[in-house]
Amino acid sequence: MFIHSTNKELTRLLRDIDKQIFEVLLVSYLLFYLLDQILNNIISDYFNLNIILIIVIISGAVMSFPAFSSEKEENKQKQVGLKDYLFIIGLGIVAAGVIYYKIDLVFWLRLAISIISGMIIILLSILLLYENNEKNP
Repeated sequence: MFIHSTNKELTRLLRDIDKQIFEVLLVSYLLFYLLDQILNNIISDYFNLNIILIIVIISGAVMSFPAFSSEKEENKQKQVGLKDYLFIIGLGIVAAGVIYYKIDLVFWLRLAISIISGMIIILLSILLLYENNEKNP
């Protein structure tokens, strides 16, 4: 009896640690990558970003193991609100700005490509938001 509860606690602790590692390193990788793209390899000249990416992939794969899945997290339901839509629109605008900045074409062509790309990102994100909301009624 005691061993079983200790195993559950250990599994929960490892799941929480892995979740924290995944979240922190994913956000760090995305920020470093964005800065690296905008500021012309200022980070990749001194640090290999692939190291962080490999750790993010491994921790994400470990989180997907059935032993690490939490029944409570699957049953949690989150209402989609205005904050979610504003966040998605903001990220789509930022992505369109980065695409506009990185493309080296004629003004009108790069403007059109960046606007279309931003709209695709926004629409796909909203579609995923609705799909996740429908799975958890």
